[in-house]
Amino acid sequence: MLVRADFAEARAMPRQQSGLTRAEELLKQAEALIGKREFAGAQAAAEESLTLREAALGRSHLLVASSLDMLGVILFYRGDLTKAEATLSRALDITRKNPKATFDERA
Repeated sequence: MLVRADFAEARAMPRQQSGLTRAEELLKQAEALIGKREFAGAQAAAEESLTLREAALGRSHLLVASSLDMLGVILFYRGDLTKAEATLSRALDITRKNPKATFDERA
């Protein structure tokens, strides 16, 4: 049984990596859309990035915090201050729980 579990986990890794690559692309897309002041599209991209990262890494990973940070900024720009505050607060909580992480790991 242990061998099957290890095999299933190993087989899932390429899909997981693919999701993480897509999440990074979406975050870059969101940043570009912010620059164009296309906040609705940026929000959709940031939300999808967050979903992919949470699925691959769990809800408390630093890369999840990065997606939350971007989403929080977008929500702020869109005037949804309540959701922006909650989203940015969650990103900060995750970052605080990982005090030994380097700047590169947080980005």
